[in-house]
Amino acid sequence: METKSAKNWHKEGFNWSKRKEYQKAIECYDKAIALKPDNVADICCNKGNALYYLGNYQEAIKCYDKTIELEPDNADAYYNKGLAFGNLGNYNESIECYDKAILLKPDHTKYRQRGDKKFDRGDKKGAIEDYTKAIEINCIDNLVTLRDKDYWQEFTKTLGLLEHNNSDTYYWRGVAKMELQDYSGAIDDYSKAIDSGIGVSASRYSFRGGAKLRINDIEGAIQDYLKAIEIDVMFYPSYERLLRIHYDRKEYTQVIKYLDEIVKMFGEDFLELETKHGFSEKEWNEILLNRQALEKEKRQNSNT
Repeated sequence: METKSAKNWHKEGFNWSKRKEYQKAIECYDKAIALKPDNVADICCNKGNALYYLGNYQEAIKCYDKTIELEPDNADAYYNKGLAFGNLGNYNESIECYDKAILLKPDHTKYRQRGDKKFDRGDKKGAIEDYTKAIEINCIDNLVTLRDKDYWQEFTKTLGLLEHNNSDTYYWRGVAKMELQDYSGAIDDYSKAIDSGIGVSASRYSFRGGAKLRINDIEGAIQDYLKAIEIDVMFYPSYERLLRIHYDRKEYTQVIKYLDEIVKMFGEDFLELETKHGFSEKEWNEILLNRQALEKEKRQNSNT
């Protein structure tokens, strides 16, 4: 019976990983490593990836460390180690790994991931800088791709392509700008994320609506909240914001309209459990009195 080579064990492990059979993949990688091949660093990195997908981040880090020990310039191992530290909530260690990965092989994804971890750590300014760099690199990469494929005649269409690829990064840069009270900048980034057509969700319109409220663009905010509900009729935060806007403008008919929609979507009990807490006791009593008055008026009109 022919003994399998390290190459074959490695290949088999990789195939198991592609099928998401990570434990079987690890067993194959271990057998390959035991044969001490020249590419043991790559095998250790792949074993680390399998452990990562199983949620065993500490053991994955050990594998990435072994790869780095053998290949100190392995940017992928530093990047993957950064992902593992991030999932453990060790943001400083994660950022340090991304620093090294970027130094060795900078690209859009590494800056984006480092930006996310800076955001999680509370460094919103640093996150914005990394998101901006990620967007810039992605733009350059796309232009190079166009040139390499001799598509320069499509140059005028490039912006649309770039907006699509950077959609999620624009969104998170907008979130960071909101945290720093750069509301106009946040609106611009949310708009770019929305206009891309990629990953458009109720939350993106709702976040932009919140930024518009901050600059007193009330009508713009209303339109965004309505769009969020159009996308997801169960997206409660938009109902909540619309209630507050119309209450503050003393537009009680609209307030009652959205109360009725909330009851229709979530039930009458939801008003007591959740909705009322967005108002003071005095405000909520005023809303209930107006609701009762409107219901009484409707009953009277139906009887005439």
